[in-house]
Amino acid sequence: MIDVDVGVEKRDLYLRRLNAFYDQVEGWCPDHGYRIARDLEILNEEGIGQYEAPAMVIASTDINEKFVVRLNPIGAVILGSPGRVDLKGLGISYSFLYFLGQGPTKRTKVNGQFGAPRPMLRGVNGDGWYWMESVVLRAKFVDEALFTDLLADLFDR
Repeated sequence: MIDVDVGVEKRDLYLRRLNAFYDQVEGWCPDHGYRIARDLEILNEEGIGQYEAPAMVIASTDINEKFVVRLNPIGAVILGSPGRVDLKGLGISYSFLYFLGQGPTKRTKVNGQFGAPRPMLRGVNGDGWYWMESVVLRAKFVDEALFTDLLADLFDR
């Protein structure tokens, strides 16, 4: 049986993290030539149920207004992460995962004994949103420089 209170806590924590991230994005974008509008999406997650989550529409002040990039919430129940949001443009998207501490860990069994937990990813150095470089499985903390580089990549396609 699913504990409803745990689902509500996960949802509420995810929504707080999303809103805090969107607040940062709203601070970063104007200086780089982007306009922001908030939106809502309906998510339906196992163990949580249906709920509204914030989304964001990002438009370039230099490009036709009809082309936009979106930050779409994906969910609070993600394998290895308590949250995911995707930055989507035409034909490509970048996923941002929320990690706690040093992120997900693994334990290796040697001679029948499990060793101490070790981080699965390089680059996770505290709570926050990270973008995964898929080639080398390195997490990069999402700051203004990385976010605006990824935005520029989506608008240049």
